[in-house]
Amino acid sequence: MRNLLTIGIIALAAFAIISCDGFEAPGTEAPVVINENGQTLVEINLGVSEGNARALHSALAQAGADYYEVVFDNGGSIHRTVWREGGTARLGVTPGTYDNDPDGEANYAYIFAGRFSDMTLLAVGTISTVVNNGVAETSKTITTSTTGVNFVLNALETNVNHATDSTLVNTNDEFTPLASASQWQIERVDIDGKEDIPVFMVPADAVTYATFGYTLSASALSGAINVRSAGTITALSYILYGNNEAIAGSLGTGGSVAITVETGKPLPTKLPITITTGNDGVGLMRVFFSVPVYNHSTATTHGSAATTWYYRGGLNNALVDLGHSNLSLGGAFLIGVGDAFGDGGEGTITMNPGY
Repeated sequence: MRNLLTIGIIALAAFAIISCDGFEAPGTEAPVVINENGQTLVEINLGVSEGNARALHSALAQAGADYYEVVFDNGGSIHRTVWREGGTARLGVTPGTYDNDPDGEANYAYIFAGRFSDMTLLAVGTISTVVNNGVAETSKTITTSTTGVNFVLNALETNVNHATDSTLVNTNDEFTPLASASQWQIERVDIDGKEDIPVFMVPADAVTYATFGYTLSASALSGAINVRSAGTITALSYILYGNNEAIAGSLGTGGSVAITVETGKPLPTKLPITITTGNDGVGLMRVFFSVPVYNHSTATTHGSAATTWYYRGGLNNALVDLGHSNLSLGGAFLIGVGDAFGDGGEGTITMNPGY
């Protein structure tokens, strides 16, 4: 009888939900499996339950992950597989302690969850417990007797309209953060009935440095997300209608936006952004980005090839982020170039603490 080691997603930590139903029951025996190279493996069965909600904010109903990738790295071989929501897959894994501790056995295990249609990464997870003899243990050690593994998922969270480091933060030098996002010059606008959406003002004929941040509730997970190739960032003209009148935007002659990431390195939790404007730059712009990333490593010894995922500001990435309190799916932030509102560009210099 072949044993099945079940891997389950038990929680999305940032959302505090439990979702461990819908998995195949683990076997009660755990025979040693030997591969063609004489390596001891434990065969695992992977499955996820239907309807697990994921989002770049805490409104669960707004987004759903329907694609998963899990990787186990024991330092000598990398085992990886992917599967769709509701599906199952099998993978052989080398026994060991997968605690992601480089000072220990240096064994790593990570799971990615995201949206299949555009491969937007939504959550990252590590082993929470392993099941041995019917008992869930926190040792994170997989043995030939292990019959189940549970992962805990942690949501990637962004929020442009929030006065913390999970927003766009101004800098006083090349990517040296100021004390807080409140040191931006801010105008506030209403969009689609949502009030006080910030516009980050930048001068014409200048270079402005900023960082865009995200949070991940478990700091050890940040090394799981690695940059595959240079990201893209786009600035498009944006016109407001209604109470707030803005000039159609332009970065001006020679204007550009750029995002700085290092290929093959962990994705920084604060992404450096450079905004360059020409002397004729003026108006309102929406800015959004996409960075290709991979789960832990691009190598695979057994199983599927490494998947290319994308870190973005939101699920509907090109739409303006209207903030968590507005249940927004947008990932773009607004910048005002020069005299964007035709009134001298004098806005407030503090951010509304309610966002």
